[in-house]
Amino acid sequence: MSKLVICVLVLCAATGALCQFTLWRGSAPADVQYLPVLLESPPIAADLGLTRAQRESIHRIIVSSTIKLMPYSFRSGHSNQTNRAVYASAFARTQRSIEALTTAKLSKRQRARFHQITLQFIGGRAALMPQNAKAIGLTAAQRATLGSKMKAIEAGMFPLPGKPEARTRLVQATLEREDNVLRHSLTKAQWARWRAMLGKPYRTR
Repeated sequence: MSKLVICVLVLCAATGALCQFTLWRGSAPADVQYLPVLLESPPIAADLGLTRAQRESIHRIIVSSTIKLMPYSFRSGHSNQTNRAVYASAFARTQRSIEALTTAKLSKRQRARFHQITLQFIGGRAALMPQNAKAIGLTAAQRATLGSKMKAIEAGMFPLPGKPEARTRLVQATLEREDNVLRHSLTKAQWARWRAMLGKPYRTR
């Protein structure tokens, strides 16, 4: 996972894809099933078996769409609560559009594997998203308790360290803490279902 985190943090910095804003500032769509920026990673593209034509088409979509996302992130940090909600809503709509456009370029098999890799990248918090929570069989009480615990863990992330190496270590530690909380909060059957949803562990080549 650590190499995957490093890879995507580099991609986020290079392309302006705002994973921090999307995942940890509460403005992501209720169900994030895919993170399109991950498709820009050559090892992930290889894992999925993307063709050159697919990679080029997806790259064009991500680059053009990222420009639309950036203003929402910058404005959200310097606005009142009402405006932040408006920007978050606009960001979510744009994010869903990007997701639809990029995944439309993938085959059914590629989409299934890409979904697994996305869940692995997001980590334990992905289990709380409505669609995933339903598949795992989480109760409302479990979601509420886990949500509070993960929110407390993520609160320790900000402000993010300035140095990339320190930022990567912090993100990795946060993901590991969330996974640990999730593992100890689920029943054996729920944990088995969650692990099955993640698929085989992604490894950079």
